[in-house]
Amino acid sequence: MDKVDSIIARARHWQLFVVMLLPMVVAYSLYFPSMSLDPVTNPEQSFALLEDSFIKMMLVSLFGYMLLYLWIWVIGRVCNSSLPRISRRKDGLFNFSVPFALCYLPIATIAFPKLVATEGAHWSAALIIPLHIAASFMLFYAMIFAARSVASLGQNRRAGFGRSFLFFMGIMYFPIGVWIIQPCLNAAFADTQSRRQVPGPG
Repeated sequence: MDKVDSIIARARHWQLFVVMLLPMVVAYSLYFPSMSLDPVTNPEQSFALLEDSFIKMMLVSLFGYMLLYLWIWVIGRVCNSSLPRISRRKDGLFNFSVPFALCYLPIATIAFPKLVATEGAHWSAALIIPLHIAASFMLFYAMIFAARSVASLGQNRRAGFGRSFLFFMGIMYFPIGVWIIQPCLNAAFADTQSRRQVPGPG
């Protein structure tokens, strides 16, 4: 994970913006228009096309979403570890939440569109819906943790709600937030690396 931390934490804001957003834009432009078939006039074909197009759209955009989740993880890990020890938050649940959401993402890519496109109840709902709720909760928690960690940089105490909320919105609306948050992540990573290279007393 240290190598992933290093790659993402060193990346420039425009690089992450392009690499995260491009797969999503390509997927949306290629497959979303085909999802507009009228389900009333042709229900069977409409549901089949909806399922197929949704899965393809999610598969094409999967790399962008996985990078987004990893970015959130790296923000929390790097920024929290660069804080003074007294200001750090316990990261046990955080380090579980993002891998859980990452593991669920490919499952959701295949299973959730089938569930949405299926008429009536389906047995898979009993498994997918609880997993979806759990993954959404974990991702939401990870975003809060990452926002609080980056907001606390340069502070002598943990950042309050107001400052953390701005960074939370920056993570949620990442095409805008990456331009603000990534330079903070770059600086936190550089600071962490410089402290590791300082030799101890001798």
